Amino acid sequence: MSGTPNVLLFDLETLPNVGYFWGLKIPSKYLSYENIVRERSILCAAWKWLDVPKIHSVAASLDLSQRFPDLNVLKRLAGLVEKADMVIAHNGEFFDMPWLRTRMRMAKLTPLAPVLEMDTRAELKRQRYNFNSLKLDYVAEKLGVGQKIDVDFDLWKECMPDGGNTITNRRAALKEMMRYNRHDVRLLEGVYKELRSGLTPKLNLALFSEEPSKTCPHCQREGTLLSHGRRFTRSRVWIRYRCHHPKCGGWCYRPPGSPIPR
Repeated sequence: MSGTPNVLLFDLETLPNVGYFWGLKIPSKYLSYENIVRERSILCAAWKWLDVPKIHSVAASLDLSQRFPDLNVLKRLAGLVEKADMVIAHNGEFFDMPWLRTRMRMAKLTPLAPVLEMDTRAELKRQRYNFNSLKLDYVAEKLGVGQKIDVDFDLWKECMPDGGNTITNRRAALKEMMRYNRHDVRLLEGVYKELRSGLTPKLNLALFSEEPSKTCPHCQREGTLLSHGRRFTRSRVWIRYRCHHPKCGGWCYRPPGSPIPR
């Protein structure tokens, strides 16, 4: 197998539930689902393919009287995931992917195709990094990638028909939301590229090379791996390698009996 892997980076923006409540303090800590007047939904999504410059986006219908105003968003993302070898989202494990799967099942669409998932936020936690915050804005700024566009909750409220918002104002708010959404995807790619050599690769990029035994599983560069001793486990000895390209430096291992590092 050789070629370029299809790595999808994406981000969702969502609208909240609308419901009835009598006060800000809830003794039980949870409102009943019977209080929901209008179900939450996906407002828009943005995505790009890794190392491809163009960022795409799609918006849901502003007619929130529909049961599934986000149906076109669901169908578009489902098609993209089906083509992907791996999907990347920041907090995707607990937010973006569960949202997508749940809304698709509620809309009785075909289940989302199984795919490798990389959650940059969750991986930072698993790999025991100690950033003061794991929010995308903070991590991106500390890694020198950039910062999010400054918006507040008013923008989300302006996308909804409540409070006297006109359709013209709502369209303008949605346009700004999509700009914010696309910029988040740009930051996500930058963060992923800065981090990937220090994370365990979920997708082994060496498998997409003509010479996988000589290819870094992190960055897919050929001929950059040099042996750096051994790694011992309870039952095996693994050959340890490091990528010596200045923009990578990732570590990998070759298991006994296999010519392919991982």
